Amino acid sequence: MSAFNRFEVVEALAGAGKTFKLSNRYLRLIVQGADPASILATTFSVKAAGEIRDRIIQSVALAIDDESAREVLFEGVPELEKTREACVDLLRMIIADLHRLQIGTIDSFFVKTAKLFGDELGFPTSWTILDELREHKIFTLSIAKMLSGKQPEKIATALQLATGSSVVPVGSTIRSIYGYAYDLIRQAGEEVWLRAGKQKALSREEVVKAIAVLEEHGNNSEKYSKKYKASVEKAREGDWKSWIDTGLPKCMLDGTHVFAGKPISDDIIEHFQPLYDHAAAKILNLLLDKNKGVVELMMLFHDAWSSVKHAEGVYKFEDITHYLSESLVFNDVSEVAFRIDSKIDHLLVDEFQDTSMPQWNILEPLVDEIRQSDADRSLFFVGDPKQSLYGFRGGEPQLLQNLPDRLDLDGSTRLPTSWRCSPGVLALVNEVFGNASDSELLKEHSQDGLAKWMQSFTTHKSARPNSLGFAAVHTTATNESLPKPNTPCSECMVDKVAEIVRGIHEKNAAATVAILVRKNTSQQIQRIVHKLRAHPTHPVLASEHGGNPLTDSAPVTIVLSALLLADHPGHTSALFHVATSPIGESLGLAPTSNRKDAELVSATLRAKLVTNGYAKVITELAAPLFANATVRERYRLWQLIELAQSFAKEESLRPTEFVEFVKKKRIADPASSKVQVMTVHASKGLGFDAVVVCDMQESLWGTPEVLTEGKRGDVFSPPVCVSLRENAKFNSIIPHQENMWDEQTSKQIQEVLSLLYVAMTRAKYALHIVIPPRPYAVSKAKTVDRFLRQVLSLDECLPVDAVVWPPQDGPIEHANDASWFSQVEDFEPIPASKDTAFAVLQEPKHTKRVVANSSPSSLEGGGKVQIKERFAGGTNSAFDWGTLVHKWLEDIEWFDAMPTSEQLMRSALVDEAGRLGTEAVLQAAESCITAMQSEQFQATLAKPSECATVYRELDFAVRVDKGTALAEVVLEETTDIRGTIDRLVVTKDEQGKTISAEIIDWKTDSFSDTTLDERINHYAPQLASYRIAVAGLLGIGANKIRTTLAFVSTGEVVDISDKT
Repeated sequence: MSAFNRFEVVEALAGAGKTFKLSNRYLRLIVQGADPASILATTFSVKAAGEIRDRIIQSVALAIDDESAREVLFEGVPELEKTREACVDLLRMIIADLHRLQIGTIDSFFVKTAKLFGDELGFPTSWTILDELREHKIFTLSIAKMLSGKQPEKIATALQLATGSSVVPVGSTIRSIYGYAYDLIRQAGEEVWLRAGKQKALSREEVVKAIAVLEEHGNNSEKYSKKYKASVEKAREGDWKSWIDTGLPKCMLDGTHVFAGKPISDDIIEHFQPLYDHAAAKILNLLLDKNKGVVELMMLFHDAWSSVKHAEGVYKFEDITHYLSESLVFNDVSEVAFRIDSKIDHLLVDEFQDTSMPQWNILEPLVDEIRQSDADRSLFFVGDPKQSLYGFRGGEPQLLQNLPDRLDLDGSTRLPTSWRCSPGVLALVNEVFGNASDSELLKEHSQDGLAKWMQSFTTHKSARPNSLGFAAVHTTATNESLPKPNTPCSECMVDKVAEIVRGIHEKNAAATVAILVRKNTSQQIQRIVHKLRAHPTHPVLASEHGGNPLTDSAPVTIVLSALLLADHPGHTSALFHVATSPIGESLGLAPTSNRKDAELVSATLRAKLVTNGYAKVITELAAPLFANATVRERYRLWQLIELAQSFAKEESLRPTEFVEFVKKKRIADPASSKVQVMTVHASKGLGFDAVVVCDMQESLWGTPEVLTEGKRGDVFSPPVCVSLRENAKFNSIIPHQENMWDEQTSKQIQEVLSLLYVAMTRAKYALHIVIPPRPYAVSKAKTVDRFLRQVLSLDECLPVDAVVWPPQDGPIEHANDASWFSQVEDFEPIPASKDTAFAVLQEPKHTKRVVANSSPSSLEGGGKVQIKERFAGGTNSAFDWGTLVHKWLEDIEWFDAMPTSEQLMRSALVDEAGRLGTEAVLQAAESCITAMQSEQFQATLAKPSECATVYRELDFAVRVDKGTALAEVVLEETTDIRGTIDRLVVTKDEQGKTISAEIIDWKTDSFSDTTLDERINHYAPQLASYRIAVAGLLGIGANKIRTTLAFVSTGEVVDISDKT
């Protein structure tokens, strides 16, 4: 039995079961009597939060009927009584408090808190989160507001200082500086940017005099006269960076005082010192001026940016974090508890390695209060410093590694084995990272960063030692037509990736495959997706993770061209695109149409957009495209219409803005694939049967715009010094910069290793890495593939289009098992049941109309809803009651025996039963049994003949024309009706031809005898829609279809065919 530690920090390697550990911790708290509302469990993505909640519920639910799952639960939650009944009670408790569970992202918790402290934060009464699609517009408005202010000279000066130029593109410059400086200025303050003081430089006259003196000494020097002369010339040019970094001054700059292998004399140093000090002052002062310009520019922008966001009532997640941190809201934890109506006694934080300093500043008072409180409160943090990918967002993995000391703990708990990766995959992981300390490439860059990352790495072991696995490193082909064929060929990389993925897909199409790239700067993702989909003999339906913009469908682009034409009739390419498409004729356009024709169409479309809105106009435009569209293209068109509906609240009179919205918005492809292409960052937290890692020719690290220096020995404090980056060779003349560069290179090493580690550990069974061969010359580039060459002991020049690791006849080669794919369950498509084959809609006859949507239940009562009905109490419990009864009746194919109350209760739906409670479920079961005891119900559930077939819970969709009468309801427009028929009994003759059908609809509402007719009239329109759907689906007349209402409360069955 594992002891329960009030305060615990867990470090877990990839796939080691962090979610499992956290969910067990949560359950242990519940079993020990903690109120679910007092437990705050946070993580950093919505998906991860959902997984935590689902794991908590599923682990208990599975334990109820599965003995092995029960043993796992008892082991993880030792405080739980070792009985099935205890599991049932625990699940019921969780479900009953489902709405009170505080499991979500850390951002959602901050937003919830900010909503309750709006006045203190200075927020408007109604505000929302600024999404990425709208951010561009708000940002542009902020720049415009800033520039339209009363400080144009101040803005111009700040821009000139920040960039060192008097002519700059204002918008893009502000966006660029905002990206790397704004959050740092808010977090650390403006003072730390101006920490170093300016140095006194020589006056112009003093410079001239110093140059003359230097020139005189040069004339008297036999050994270095040319070097003196070169320095004099550069000094007269005023290029002080070049002056101090060449010739004799360079050996003063690097501190060696050695030139051409020999020490220079003190006299020479004395000759150069005045100009050297002047050059150093000019370089430092220019950097400080840039820092000042950046700070002033961002402070001016901050005023406009904040003003616009306040006026619009929109804020970024980073804003919420900033305002909560600045207002010190959490310094009064009791007030927070009062506002959120729940005291937080237990804090559980997942993925803590991605926590930023502002986020920690908010949580810190809560952490301290819990740590200093009594024994009934607890803290739990879990993460993996090796998987910290969000340094660019402020994520600080050192927080996790230093947290045990901060909490006065002896150390962190380690989860040592991977439940995700097979031994074959881990063999390559261990080989790469186990040898990382020997990489000269990394050691030259930062010994400190390498040592810090390796602190959390130990040899990985699989929790599934008998699992088959495979790992290999492949080289690509080369493009011999290039001037330098040794240069990595991106198209060759795409070809090799596609070859590997097709090989996996041919062996087992059920295997999930991820193709991971470091970045998508050259549209690597889109090129790989296209290469896989476009193969002539073995296409693989790969997709971009998270969806693609709808512009990946040709019919959608035609509709968008029509909208562009509405905005700009002079858009000749849009005109040609529309005129030569199927919608050209419906708009009165032909390939020969001119500007005058386009203006007429443009005016018509704009008028319709104003009158009808985007969704209806797009529906009408798309109608002619459906006839020849593929199934996928039709789905994409429907998704465009749905996107237009969601755009309604943002509707603009400029269709171009909607087109830009569509181009940026990612929508999941309905033809979703098991093969996905994504960046490594997007793969975080995911697992795949096979992973192909490519893009290895990229540089290991980039050049930062900003450098920071943290408080020595305190990772929990903000930076003490921040500056724009200057070249590291000037470290000796710029205060603090050497420390800042040391910190930067250390972070770069850790980020590089973390990125590669996350990529490799996404694989369950197979891992493939693709690198360029560089066959003709040794590369000195600081790239990922060169790092891999070093740690895997590969030659610098490798054979083309080959497997270069594992080495042949080595132990790892023998451990690889190419039949790993046999472990993947091959999920065959479920054969279409009679139900699904039966529910096939006929092609709609009229597609050019704007079509409404409806459901049969919305037709109840002729579409009228009484106020007393809408606000009647007990709606939720009545709905749960009805859901249970419907489920029990659905379970009956043909009535042959009366069920018992105990049988019904055991088969009750967990969620609904948990909310209702045992007594109410028993009452529902007894009411269902009472109904089935009536002769009418038994006759309805009995099989009428051997040629009868029953369909239960049958979904349907049908298009009903304008003017159709559904009982007393007459449709005012063509309407798509979607619904579910409770029970449909179809009777066929001996030849298999359908001759009749009966629709049975279960009703659980109560009524008196005097209101029976009212209830029949109320439900008649609903069953009339069912009747039309069944007539179309079966191809029989409506007169051969009975419609029946079965009232559970009275056991009465009523034929209402004459009403429908």
